[in-house]
Amino acid sequence: MPIIEYNQDIMNYLIKRDPKLGAYIDQFGFVEVNRNPNIFETVVSSIISQQLSLKAASTIEKRFRDLIGSFEPYTIMSHHDDELRACGLSYPKIKYIKEFAYKVRENELVIDDFDSLDDEEVIQRLITVKGIGRWTAEMLAMFSLGRLDIFAFDDLALKKAVMKVQGYKTFSKLRYERLKKKYSPYGTVAAIYYYEVKNREGL
Repeated sequence: MPIIEYNQDIMNYLIKRDPKLGAYIDQFGFVEVNRNPNIFETVVSSIISQQLSLKAASTIEKRFRDLIGSFEPYTIMSHHDDELRACGLSYPKIKYIKEFAYKVRENELVIDDFDSLDDEEVIQRLITVKGIGRWTAEMLAMFSLGRLDIFAFDDLALKKAVMKVQGYKTFSKLRYERLKKKYSPYGTVAAIYYYEVKNREGL
């Protein structure tokens, strides 16, 4: 599976820009993070998993995959709502997934040219899909497209780790903007290390 690609030069850049985060980068070394380059599949998976535990989301997605066979617009559109409901999907999620599949099938949302768009253009296109908010769009840009400068304010896991590493009692929008600017153009890589702090320290 492809990974989010970065190198030692980028790690060194962040170490110099932020010694507090840099101490963790030195400690952890290179952190490999997989990504799924199939943006259609990743959007559908993200809608399925919203507001569910990892176990529940995995169970429902397996049933969904077994039913439709492949993550393609036409395979999704060919199944009746009740069939999808039997997989464990709620009717609102079924509506969101089918509307997304319809937009892609009819070229109302062209996802094949995302590589030619900048980060904000990708995010703005994705949030036209019902069920996809800004945070989800940012995660898709990071973990599907492999964009290197995503640092999401609305990410609870990121906030907890930032507060731990930086010694903040609160994480204001102003502090976020300062950090985002400090880490740019490698906000994604900074986020990867904050996520690793959260995972290793059980935040």
